[in-house]
Amino acid sequence: MAEPHTEAVGLLQTGRFREAAALLESACGRDPGDARAWFLLGACRHALRDLDSALAAFDRAIALDSSNLQAAQAAIAVLCDARRLAEALARCEGLLSRHPDEAQLQFSTGVVREALGDFAGALDRYDRALAIDPGFAGALQNRGIALTRLGRIDEAIESNRRFVSLFPGKVDAHYNLAESCLAARRHEDAVSAARQALALDPLHAPSRLDLGLALAANGHLEEARGELRDAMSRDDPAVRRRIEQWAAASGATDPYDAATLLQPEDVFLAMGCERLDSCDWAELGAFADRCAEMIRGARADCLQSRALAFKLLHLPVPASLHKIYAERVAAGMERLASPLAKPAPHPRASRHRLRLGYLSADFGRHPIGYLTRSMYGLHDREGFEVFGYALAGDDGSDNFRVIASGCDRMIDTRSLSLEQFAGRIAADSIDILVDLSGYTRGGRSHVLALRPAPVQVAYLGYPATLGGTLADYFIADGAAVPPHADVFFSERIVRLPHCYAPASHRSLPVASAPARSDEGLPGRGLVFCAFHRHEKIDPAAFRSWMRILAAVPDGVLWLQQGRGQASLRRYAHGMGIDPERLVFAPHREHSAHLGRQRLADLFLDTRCWNAHTTGSDALWSGVPIVTCPGEHLVGRLGASLLRAIGLEELAVRNSDEYEALAIELARPEKLRALKTKLAQNRETHPLFDTERLVRNLERAYLEMWRIHKSGGLPRSFNVEEPGSFAAFGEFR
Repeated sequence: MAEPHTEAVGLLQTGRFREAAALLESACGRDPGDARAWFLLGACRHALRDLDSALAAFDRAIALDSSNLQAAQAAIAVLCDARRLAEALARCEGLLSRHPDEAQLQFSTGVVREALGDFAGALDRYDRALAIDPGFAGALQNRGIALTRLGRIDEAIESNRRFVSLFPGKVDAHYNLAESCLAARRHEDAVSAARQALALDPLHAPSRLDLGLALAANGHLEEARGELRDAMSRDDPAVRRRIEQWAAASGATDPYDAATLLQPEDVFLAMGCERLDSCDWAELGAFADRCAEMIRGARADCLQSRALAFKLLHLPVPASLHKIYAERVAAGMERLASPLAKPAPHPRASRHRLRLGYLSADFGRHPIGYLTRSMYGLHDREGFEVFGYALAGDDGSDNFRVIASGCDRMIDTRSLSLEQFAGRIAADSIDILVDLSGYTRGGRSHVLALRPAPVQVAYLGYPATLGGTLADYFIADGAAVPPHADVFFSERIVRLPHCYAPASHRSLPVASAPARSDEGLPGRGLVFCAFHRHEKIDPAAFRSWMRILAAVPDGVLWLQQGRGQASLRRYAHGMGIDPERLVFAPHREHSAHLGRQRLADLFLDTRCWNAHTTGSDALWSGVPIVTCPGEHLVGRLGASLLRAIGLEELAVRNSDEYEALAIELARPEKLRALKTKLAQNRETHPLFDTERLVRNLERAYLEMWRIHKSGGLPRSFNVEEPGSFAAFGEFR
């Protein structure tokens, strides 16, 4: 039977898989016990993507020759391609129990574990393969990838350098090194590695893309532009996947926003902002200044990404710049929508109730979901119908269930195109459409460009203007957006009489408070907390925190876990503070977080981006907040929260007052008195009175509708409660 085997191998090697399969099927029919023929037939069927038949052929070969490891591993490869990963892993583990010294088998097991998302398990198998065969190129290549996925970037770079040293002629070795250097934000090293890869293969598009990204991140925009254009012009599937991964990591969650991130200016801003995740503040001021200059003079084909609009809020730039950028984003959305058919307005049936449509990607386990949990069900059903448009569907949480039950209808919009989504809103005869997501992850604010509702409102989720004419109104309050700040918004400002942010904490479950030791806190001493995401921590606030710790020697600072831990400990040490006085809290479910929050004594706010949900959580848990209002809404919500709970004295004017007040409140008698006042005000003041907030929202909606029905243009106004008067002056 040697002749059919030889002929079949020749056909396989020249890509003539169907001819080879026909020849081998005939051979297997003549001699069903020919294991070699069955193995080759499996290879043909695998190449033809006939996976079930390929697996059957390989299994027949294995049954005839149980020692045939090549067939066994080929069967595993078929199972992987069929996404039957659990079966593939079971076969790998079974083979390894008999052949632990087979480097290829260790490697194959690592590949399966990596496909299952078990990068630690994959890394272990690659290491075992390399222990058996130190020159195993595939294991070296995948090892660097696994380390990068695990966030062990320095180790990934070291591993990839070893790969390069052993295989200097391999393009993939230099490409892997470029990838890990990009992940480490070592952009000059990434440029060097990508150039080495391209010297070996000028047509290697993924390396061309990495070169463009690294050049852009370093600010070499024109050189980067050519490299990125070249990489994308090749229509390489690997490049498309890499762009999708990079865009998703940068916050772009749909193809339109991903496409807007591909200009060098966008890459420079996105990759620079990524440094904030790890509290890398080197030359932050110069970077912010360059971004401001770039945005003001940007080309028409760049800097229009919604994801970047959100990232920009974390930078110390003037509030006016947020509006400039938002106008660019809105203009891009309006261009996107211009060729699409706007939904025909549906005649409003003779009904006395206003129909409200709330758009959100965050109805479930999300800060916005927790804040608004009871808001929807509290609407007066005599005057309002409530529609929820779930941009991210049902996440299976209790929070989603409560919100959905509070709406008259909840619609899953994930399968709807932009035109279909707008058409559905119009068909539902929504009178006032309220966008709760804006330019945050998962938002679909571009549907507003199709004007599916007569009145469109931006509220809560995105604390800045949407720009353009997407929304008619922006709901705020006088502390968050004082009158002089109207110029930072394209929308008309509607000011509620109290804090505009709902706080549904009375309906939220709260776990029991743990012991201090359970959270890694010392048994004695003051606990300052600052549960901000690390990208929201600004250098000025952190310096103040360290000076406060220096003045309160028995105090600790309790922070969230995150990518910035090492940097924050290093900064603390540089300022003469023992890094062990920074305690990092792991992520917890919201109810557990509310329970442990009660262990803190005083909450220290950030400057550039105040605590929002975390601030409400602290006040509900009996923990006072010290804040310093800034220029923009994101830096003023702390003052709004304190105003609504009668603790305006905790919103100070500058850093000196901020530090002095925190140090003064560290005195036990001062802190006890303040916590007593907070406990009393929690029951009497409006911050946690969601029903009161909803009544004021309804007054706002009715006035918006009255203006619309009278034919007037949207205008700013204050909402007044019965028996009260509006007083929206400057706050501090």
